[in-house]
Amino acid sequence: LKSIAWIIGEYACFITDHAEVIKALSNPSVTNLPAHAQAVYAQSLLKVYASAVAMHAIRARPPPQPPVAVLAPHELVVGVEVPSSVGGDDAVPVAEEDAEAKADAAKAAAAA
Repeated sequence: LKSIAWIIGEYACFITDHAEVIKALSNPSVTNLPAHAQAVYAQSLLKVYASAVAMHAIRARPPPQPPVAVLAPHELVVGVEVPSSVGGDDAVPVAEEDAEAKADAAKAAAAA
């Protein structure tokens, strides 16, 4: 029973019915087990409870989205797609820089 209690606590994140497992781990008959087995039961009980609280917290409040990087015009890298929301109003889109560079290259090739 000690090994089973340890496994339950170790893999508590995979439990679907936390209330039932908590009820089983906190059964009064656990007091009839040796002290070292009771210690494992208590530790597993806390791990299952913590897992239940974490799962509830994730459902109740999803984690926030990471912030969008804001780049200054001089930080933009040519050839890298940058969302229009990045860089502000004074940022030059990468596609325009590429078009200008290609047009300049075509003029140079035609002149040669």
